[in-house]
Amino acid sequence: MKMLRIPGSMLILLLSFLALSLSTSVPLAWATAGTITEFPVPIAGSEPWGITLGPDGKMWFTDPGANKIGRITTSGTVTEFLLPSGGGSFPQRIASGRGNKVWFTEEIAKIGRITTS
Repeated sequence: MKMLRIPGSMLILLLSFLALSLSTSVPLAWATAGTITEFPVPIAGSEPWGITLGPDGKMWFTDPGANKIGRITTSGTVTEFLLPSGGGSFPQRIASGRGNKVWFTEEIAKIGRITTS
């Protein structure tokens, strides 16, 4: 008889999943129960990257393809803001901050900030 060896980290993951599955009334197929809505970014060359919920309640995203920071409302209205550093700054990650500000990183070794107003 061959013994199956499971690495410790994999065993912990499997046991955690099993415990979560048994301790909840949510069916295991929960991931298929949602509705997905996609919103096109109407700017040519757009490549939306990072996204965060801003302090203003709107979603803010980076768009390295268009060199912009974008904002989208829950109804799908998109507004984009051109970065002052010119082409090639490639904004990447984005995070909400205090005082109605959103912070982002640029590939050209800069950190940027935009106000939500």
